[in-house]
Amino acid sequence: MTLTVFELRRMLRNPLIWAAAVLAIALEGVRAAQWWPDLTVVTLRAVTASTLVAGAVLVAANLAAGRDRRFPETLAALPGRAPSRTRAVLLAAPVVGALAAAVVIVPLVLYGHLRGPAAGSLDVWEALNGVALAALAATVGAALARWTPWPFTPLLVIFAFLALIFVNGLGEYGGWALPWIPLHDPTLGPRPSALHLLYLLLLAVAIGAVALLRHGLRLVPAAVAAVATAIAVPAIAQADYLPKPPPVACRQLDGLSFCPRAGYEPWVGRWAAALRPITSAVPPEALADMPALRQDTFGGLPQVWLTGVTEMSVAGRVATGVAGLEGGPACGKAQTVVALWLTGLVSGLEESAPADWTRPPDPIEKGPGWHEYPLTDSGRSSVSPGRLPGVVYDGADLVNARALLADPGAAVKVRANWAVLTDPATTTEQAAPLLGIAPIGGAKACGEAE
Repeated sequence: MTLTVFELRRMLRNPLIWAAAVLAIALEGVRAAQWWPDLTVVTLRAVTASTLVAGAVLVAANLAAGRDRRFPETLAALPGRAPSRTRAVLLAAPVVGALAAAVVIVPLVLYGHLRGPAAGSLDVWEALNGVALAALAATVGAALARWTPWPFTPLLVIFAFLALIFVNGLGEYGGWALPWIPLHDPTLGPRPSALHLLYLLLLAVAIGAVALLRHGLRLVPAAVAAVATAIAVPAIAQADYLPKPPPVACRQLDGLSFCPRAGYEPWVGRWAAALRPITSAVPPEALADMPALRQDTFGGLPQVWLTGVTEMSVAGRVATGVAGLEGGPACGKAQTVVALWLTGLVSGLEESAPADWTRPPDPIEKGPGWHEYPLTDSGRSSVSPGRLPGVVYDGADLVNARALLADPGAAVKVRANWAVLTDPATTTEQAAPLLGIAPIGGAKACGEAE
């Protein structure tokens, strides 16, 4: 017990673990501030952030359990033996790892609540998965120290885990037998968080027992490893057989039909308020043909709006629908200018590339939501926000939409000429007298040769 307390104190003072905790909170806190709080996603992201702590605990436990390899003569003179030291690390490191993971997860989940109104549902079992994951990492670190002679093995394990997160986020390969699945597809049904928590705990016990078996074959550790594995495998095998969620119910608001999943009703009012500049600017008949804004894909229905997206992204979907735009090239069309103008009513059309659209933009980093579009006449490309999902437009369309956005009487002109402006055959040049703008660019299709 004295040796366990010693290891516990050393782990609690380990700067690597607590530096990882602070970094995880800071990075995820900054990222989360950009999105509306979806408690389902908030919990997943909090646990994903806590994997930084799991990696730090894995390294710390590996160093602690590997002292016999690094200082064999010094430790051989002590009264305690190697099995006792391994056992002490296996008892201390998971406790500290679990505590540090909780220090990351709890504030991030509370932050999501405070930024409300929050949608989705808080799954306590899911949050506890992050705590168990850190404990599992501690036992893995200790086992690696006892069974492998290479000090860089923990880094290989960490890199392999990161590859699973970034390349296999939905668990396509390995399924719920993986330590963590950071992405969630609600159409696949509820996440088996309780089963996965049981699986992680049993896996931690089994690996801890394997670490002790390095000191010799003993009945108790061997039996513990066998029993834990025998329970964990069939338990996690049940995870793929959970029932699918039922189709969502819809409700009408401001002329739009919203179909949120269970738990996301608090966001309907926010979406309606965010889209009100569009719904109030177009004729009522334009909203009648707008597809329902859904959060599911049942029955082949398209997924029109998503949890956690920005107002700009949803505005683009609605603007595209009410203007009658179809996917593909749409440069130089009056429809495109009207759709961009509608998104600008919600989120603005701020300059992000040079205002002179006739020359190539300065190199800028294309982050999420940014797309490269060919310019109508020049053949060059412009990097612009992807405000109209699935629609290819160019810098000229953005310039024309900004000109329309600067006109305080634009809404009256658009409503009065709605049928002409949303006709796919109407070009921007033809619509310019109706809109009161001096158009830039021609009616040539995007990417068409000179």
